[in-house]
Amino acid sequence: MLEKVVEVEGKVFEILGDGFRVWVNGPDGGSVARFNNSIDIHRPASEHGSKGQCLYCTRTQVTPSDWPVFVSKMKELYGVEIPDEFKPDRFL
Repeated sequence: MLEKVVEVEGKVFEILGDGFRVWVNGPDGGSVARFNNSIDIHRPASEHGSKGQCLYCTRTQVTPSDWPVFVSKMKELYGVEIPDEFKPDRFL
């Protein structure tokens, strides 16, 4: 299991990966992103309300070509750079 803690503008994010899935936990400890069976990037739980939770969610099976999209969206939406070492080495 890979783990990395990064700080973006004073906010701490935790990146976890197991070679197949990647999770990103936000400053409140809750999950804000997941690269697994699909790409799910959410608002922090405290901001769901009337806005809903999804910032970018695909709901389709990921392929290797989806990885750069996930990395780009995490940078765009949260300022979090996902290191290359977290790129899954296997897909369903």
